Amino acid sequence: MRAVFEQSWRMMSEAEQSVLRRLSVFRGGFRREAAQEVAGGSLLILTGLVDKSLLRLTASGRYQIHELLRQFAAEKLAELPLEHEAALDAHCRYYGDFLARHEHQLEIEEAPASLVELLPEADNIRAGWERAISSDWPLAIPVLRRYVMAMGRFYSACGWYQEGMTSFDKAIHRLETAVAEATDIQPRIVYGSLLLQQAMLYQYLSRFTEAEALCIRSLEALQDTGAGLVQARTLRRLGIMNYINEKYDLAQAYMVESLALLDPTQHPLSYAKTQLFLGVVAHEFKQYQQAHQLLEESISVLKL
Repeated sequence: MRAVFEQSWRMMSEAEQSVLRRLSVFRGGFRREAAQEVAGGSLLILTGLVDKSLLRLTASGRYQIHELLRQFAAEKLAELPLEHEAALDAHCRYYGDFLARHEHQLEIEEAPASLVELLPEADNIRAGWERAISSDWPLAIPVLRRYVMAMGRFYSACGWYQEGMTSFDKAIHRLETAVAEATDIQPRIVYGSLLLQQAMLYQYLSRFTEAEALCIRSLEALQDTGAGLVQARTLRRLGIMNYINEKYDLAQAYMVESLALLDPTQHPLSYAKTQLFLGVVAHEFKQYQQAHQLLEESISVLKL
């Protein structure tokens, strides 16, 4: 089999070899836009690789590469360490941006609509996330910021709670040293965001004690960073968990604190969600008029 691959390799142009090498970083196939961004694969070159039966174009518009051929191309890429690292980094950045573009849909819990696009790329997203986690800091910080908020929601939307908890645990431990040594606020913001997403996954498994502890650690990391949105989300998460556990006074206090950090014109969805939960808590206190007003205001904010 290797002899066949080597013969096919020698018959390819240098441009085709270059693109196929870098395409080996994909997992589970890819779309043309990703091939262009990550591997420099123009439509002309991709078509040539399909004509040579080195790639397969599916009816859905995705390109597939046979696993044995992908491994062979990966070996060729590994022979060029600088190109190998650049391809992995480009793949990581691309899927971080790809996932981040779906963050809003995931936040408003339109998971089915988002997953139509995200699930075919699940292996690529996982690989990019793993690259981001494993990268050395401070280079990892901007890459992790691309992933962190949407990644937790992606895991929860797919029901992959245990996998998510394991990967976030790894990311949190990796970043602890960076936070301790950092002279700027960015590592702390990313660290606090990781803790919040991990808390969300624990909450969905009804592990409230661990989830609350993670939220408290998140708030400590975010103190004096100016990351109001992440702090507000963390406080709302604490409010939700206390509401679930029928600690309505604490739930209300956390929600009020969360709302104070939010600007309805800049973050209308988070503001409206917090107002919604405040309305629900007010209903538990039999403050029906206030509850009605908060719910009405929540709807109004979303119409802005």
